[in-house]
Amino acid sequence: MIVKIFVGNLLEEIENLQLDGIMNAANGKGPMGRGIAGAIKEYGGKVIQTDAYRICKELDPQPGQTYSTISGKLKERGIQRIIHAVTMKQPGGITSYEICKNAFISALKLAKEEGIKRLGCTALGTGVGGLDPCEIAKVMKPIAEKSEIEVIFCDFDKIFIDQLLK
Repeated sequence: MIVKIFVGNLLEEIENLQLDGIMNAANGKGPMGRGIAGAIKEYGGKVIQTDAYRICKELDPQPGQTYSTISGKLKERGIQRIIHAVTMKQPGGITSYEICKNAFISALKLAKEEGIKRLGCTALGTGVGGLDPCEIAKVMKPIAEKSEIEVIFCDFDKIFIDQLLK
């Protein structure tokens, strides 16, 4: 179910939103350089990226799949796990609406398995992936509405947020 939708910085709103998990738009190799991934690493520490490298080496996640890592310093702010939705195999690689759809479905399923009750989410595939924010909102919204966990959308992209609010 969608609980809240707004424009802003998800990492600065963790306590206000009482989040216990964050979804990261990820690659299948582990680097966390830009976008939400870079912000998570900045706020939570490089230990999250180190854990992502380790897990990617072990599991070799493919686009459309997910994996979970520790939350580093974000644990002090209530975040139990980071759910990494793999939208591309290589950093800076290509993605598609279908891959992002599958990754989002997988992320919500894994979040539930991990005991996450309130998951902070941003648009998938609209940064490095180059997908249209309006179209990805149309993909993600119906999935979130059917979710058994609470989904909070927060993104800097007003176009993505405006489309979710329609």
